[in-house]
Amino acid sequence: MSGELEEAVSEFVEQLGLHAEAEGLPRTAGRIMGLLLVCEGPYTLDQLQDELQISRGSASTNTRRLEELGVVERTTRPGDRRVYFRLTDDPYGRIVESRLERMRKIQEVVDRAIERIPDEYEKGKRRLDYMRQFYQLIVEETDALIREWRERDVQLE
Repeated sequence: MSGELEEAVSEFVEQLGLHAEAEGLPRTAGRIMGLLLVCEGPYTLDQLQDELQISRGSASTNTRRLEELGVVERTTRPGDRRVYFRLTDDPYGRIVESRLERMRKIQEVVDRAIERIPDEYEKGKRRLDYMRQFYQLIVEETDALIREWRERDVQLE
């Protein structure tokens, strides 16, 4: 695609941007992901800049953020010195895995608090234990769901 995005694609890209923003990511990162989901790629930074009407710095910063999350990867083409960006094979699983990692860190904080907070804070320690159990269940079940998802071996190509 070049120039203006078709209306339905444009709407999807914008909606994914808003969703990403609600999840704590920059809106532009969600917009880039939306474009890469719907349109044939891969895209250079200049192409992302043109399609999404964003600055080159924003394109660079947000593709780097998506790379860190494991959602986007760099690629090249023979004889072309430019870097291109495309979605990884399992961007959804990788997003969920990054959220799981944050939940595991919360579990560590709670476990350490339970160990260190004096027993006289009995009610607070019970609430912390409840929180620990909640996160433990969520992490275990989500890990199982990701494994099941990946066993399906869904092929897009």
